[in-house]
Amino acid sequence: MRVLHVVHEFGPGGGGTQGYVAALARRQGAAGDHVAVVCGRRRGGGSDGVTTIVLAAADDLRGGDLGNARVGVEFAAVLAAFGPDLVHVHHWTGLTNDLVRLGRASGAAVVITLHDLYTTCARSFRMPDHRHLCAVDTPREQCVRCLAPDLGGLPAPQIAGALARRQAAFAAELAAADAVLCVSRAQAELLAQVGMLSVPATVVPLGIDHDLQAVPAPAPVERLRIVNWGGLDPRKGIHVLLAAVAGSRHRTRMVVSLHGAEPAPGYATELQGLAAGCSVHWHGPFADDERAGFAAGNDVAVFPFLAFETHGLSVDEALHLGLPVVVSAHGAPVERIGGRGIAVPAGDVAALRLVLEDLVDRPERLQVLRLGSHHAQHLGSHARQLRDIYERTLTARRTRWTSCT
Repeated sequence: MRVLHVVHEFGPGGGGTQGYVAALARRQGAAGDHVAVVCGRRRGGGSDGVTTIVLAAADDLRGGDLGNARVGVEFAAVLAAFGPDLVHVHHWTGLTNDLVRLGRASGAAVVITLHDLYTTCARSFRMPDHRHLCAVDTPREQCVRCLAPDLGGLPAPQIAGALARRQAAFAAELAAADAVLCVSRAQAELLAQVGMLSVPATVVPLGIDHDLQAVPAPAPVERLRIVNWGGLDPRKGIHVLLAAVAGSRHRTRMVVSLHGAEPAPGYATELQGLAAGCSVHWHGPFADDERAGFAAGNDVAVFPFLAFETHGLSVDEALHLGLPVVVSAHGAPVERIGGRGIAVPAGDVAALRLVLEDLVDRPERLQVLRLGSHHAQHLGSHARQLRDIYERTLTARRTRWTSCT
């Protein structure tokens, strides 16, 4: 099978959607498919071991959002040269908003995976201040105000018109696809609520590429050892975690380990202020093979996401490593924690504090959680699900073509 993946940026060491596409493409290539990746930008100067075709990406939000004829011409040429059986679209940012329709016009089957909330929000997260989610019934006027600083002072009526065209374009893209995939039930439900999923969608949760196995629990100590590697960003709720610890009656019996790139200066100052008087260790960036050590040296992973995580791969990593997890009770992670996790209301410092204090008071609960089952999967099982979808899609197209002729 000739498979062409389309993603916004690509290159070695990428995380999130980019890292997933790289791992999936490598796995499909190893299974005998002819695979290439089309992207708008190459990161790091390499191709991550996958045939990569870089288009002349647009440099601003108006590229992928509002269509880009130049990128469309380049993409059509790639389609003609590569001749894919199936095009798998993962993102439009910086490219053009008719990727699916161009793929269909080339004669290929087209599958979309909606990885985030981008089809409903030009900023992807529906979080104007990186701390609070937009309501599902947010009026377009609020979107106009949110985007105005990014669009060079365009008059509000022009932005409103652009957003209307954007919405219509993405609705047309979804309608043109042979299959639309969401990565969680929570994502599918939210997209339906905001009116951006009027076509049938299949929920196919992602899987991690790392061969992570559960490690033995660390020897018990007098303190609760808390770890997070979900990203030092307000959307990840790190300030919620530190506020919960800082205000706890047990704060001297808790130690927090934070892994990830240094946060933005203003947020770093906020976090350092919250950490004053607490035992907080800042470990900086980490390599893939360090994750096993997170489980070997800690009691619980806490991911207090404020963003509506449509998947949240760091949670999967913790679950596979055998760590109990605490997550926010919205978005996708709560779907996969099973008996190995606890969910608390997003942004609720007091609720998170109570959970952590209970784990200090009742450490035996950690062992119960470690023995609980979960619903996270590895990339191998995910790739097999995708393969079935690809084959059903191609069979359905061949059947329709035969019936038409």
